Amino acid sequence: MTPILKISDPANGGGSPAVLSRPKTKPEMDAAPKILPAERRQEFAGFVQAWQKNYLVTADYKLAVLDLQTFLGDLRRWLEGVELGLRTATAADRAKREAEIAEELRAPVLATLAGLFERFETAADALAEDLRPAHRVFGRQQLHPHFLCAPFFHRTYTKPLGYPGDHEMMSMIVRNGLEGDSLYARLVNAYLLDHAPCRAVRNRVGFLQSKISAETGRVVRAGGTANIFSLGCGPAWEAVNFLDGSLLANRTHFQLLDFNAEALQFAGDNIEAVKKKRSLNTPVQFVKNSVQNLLRGHPQSRLEHEGFDLIYCSGLYDYLTDRVCQPLNNHLYDRLRPGGLLVIGNFGRSTPGRNLMEHLMDWFLIYRDQQEIAAFAPEAAAPEDCRVRVEDAGANLFLEVRKPA
Repeated sequence: MTPILKISDPANGGGSPAVLSRPKTKPEMDAAPKILPAERRQEFAGFVQAWQKNYLVTADYKLAVLDLQTFLGDLRRWLEGVELGLRTATAADRAKREAEIAEELRAPVLATLAGLFERFETAADALAEDLRPAHRVFGRQQLHPHFLCAPFFHRTYTKPLGYPGDHEMMSMIVRNGLEGDSLYARLVNAYLLDHAPCRAVRNRVGFLQSKISAETGRVVRAGGTANIFSLGCGPAWEAVNFLDGSLLANRTHFQLLDFNAEALQFAGDNIEAVKKKRSLNTPVQFVKNSVQNLLRGHPQSRLEHEGFDLIYCSGLYDYLTDRVCQPLNNHLYDRLRPGGLLVIGNFGRSTPGRNLMEHLMDWFLIYRDQQEIAAFAPEAAAPEDCRVRVEDAGANLFLEVRKPA
């Protein structure tokens, strides 16, 4: 029996009952006139299907994201109010005041975000592998509006050169400045650059610079000039800093290899500026090539010197598969002079903060432990000539192999 609603219906003279319409069946809905074109209806169906994946997101993950979202939204509004209070100042004075305020707020903002991201990392660590893609989508949808204004985050996510860890990303980390178009952007950027993997990158620049200094000193004491080779050099800040500060800068010869021409140009510009400033005549050769060509032995891949006193690579092995690592180390070890040192870096499995990189930045590395790094030792090297070191932040692992003198 059709239900009726006991109300007055003006269309029927005010006294007749109005019939309550029943829900339409699917055939009736399909037969109804359509306003949206077919492709739009298909898009909507896909949207609903994608949205329903939010049901897969765990409560702990949602809560961690919500707390970050709430804090960042409130922080942005509060800082916009601070900026409004400076609008009557001159441009120079306003810039000075904003820089001072950002520096003053840096520590408390970083501490608060560190606590919130600790909960995020814990929730993400607990996820089953098959659920991670849905969680990454949810995290980006909710948090990207709060992070994309930060220059470092924007570049790492958009990857304008087509790959993560490009020379400008690494240079942003080394600069570690309060960069951004607003107080909010600067403070968020500052947190990201204080993130454990970024601190590890700064630490490895200093670590590699110390290796260049030590090996150059060793060779100079024996009356020679140090030949140094960097594989996957990127911006080569360790070489730039060495040339800028060492008394032995003119007793070295560098070869810097990278597959990206922009990275080589960037490193070359900085090195030439330092050489000009210090009146150095240090030979520096820039080689545009790839690891694959190096291993295949292409004629264009032959290095100018067959003997190097130091060969180092840090940042590249985080993207190389296991089957490439040991053959590459065999190849590099063969090109060491007697007494020379091979130094290979890789992020460790215990590196904190990797979920922020993967879930929000779409930045994935191959993490390894000490045993896995040690297993890549060159086959011709004796075990007693190989060791694995951990830098101060506990994130970078370094395989060091000394060739017998």
